[in-house]
Amino acid sequence: MQNYKIPDTENLEEKYPVLNPTKGKGEYIEEIRSIILKGFDSWNKGYDEWLKWMYDSYRSDAESYSLDERKRTLTEYKNEMKTLVKTQNLKKLYFDSLLISENWAALHYRYSLEELKTGEKAYGDRMEFIKFEKSGNSLKIVSTWIQ
Repeated sequence: MQNYKIPDTENLEEKYPVLNPTKGKGEYIEEIRSIILKGFDSWNKGYDEWLKWMYDSYRSDAESYSLDERKRTLTEYKNEMKTLVKTQNLKKLYFDSLLISENWAALHYRYSLEELKTGEKAYGDRMEFIKFEKSGNSLKIVSTWIQ
């Protein structure tokens, strides 16, 4: 994983490969997959791009739970990520699994992390669970759990 390079392509399914994808088609599977892939890509383009994606993809009353299991409002979550990018360069690399069932997604993905001050690099993996709900004509993220 240390030498992994994100492919330089506009095709998000090639750029962020899923080693174990959900099989078949469902009412929301393709829309959810698209939202998640665009989220990965926007994060890797920088905080401002990710923030634009968030405004399009999250419902305004969405909640986020992270490693410390504390519930955060969407505003708190955005502010924490803004602080993080000032000290660390986090890149989302690829998916081990992306499972989608009805209005839920479970992701297991790999990332690289570089401390901006020291240049020290680390690699790891995360699990994320995302709940979507229909809002108008589109799906929106209403809850996320990240471990």
